[in-house]
Amino acid sequence: MSNKRLALYQYPTSLSSPKIEPIDIVSFKRYGITKANEFFGGKWDDLVEEAEILKQTIELNEWVYSCKYNFEPKVGQTYHIYRGKDGREFLSIIAPNEWNMEHLISVRLNSDAVWKKIL
Repeated sequence: MSNKRLALYQYPTSLSSPKIEPIDIVSFKRYGITKANEFFGGKWDDLVEEAEILKQTIELNEWVYSCKYNFEPKVGQTYHIYRGKDGREFLSIIAPNEWNMEHLISVRLNSDAVWKKIL
């Protein structure tokens, strides 16, 4: 067998070949596991936060759409939710400082038909 071909083997082919030492990959694995866990942990936390925001948005929209109102809300307009004397919640365009009703929240309708809370 030619010496050129023997040089391609990944193991020693004679007693005079250099000693092959196993590579210690424990530290590589430990570092990799730590970094991967940090990455996945951060992604997980981001997803949990996004899911909570989505849940709150869904609940807000269910609430606003369940309120009483006798008009078609316009996109981009700010509306206010009040509790009426009968205890029912209703949507109004009248601002809280314009009358004395129990104001619960102010919202705006987006072009995607999703209500957003006005802070």
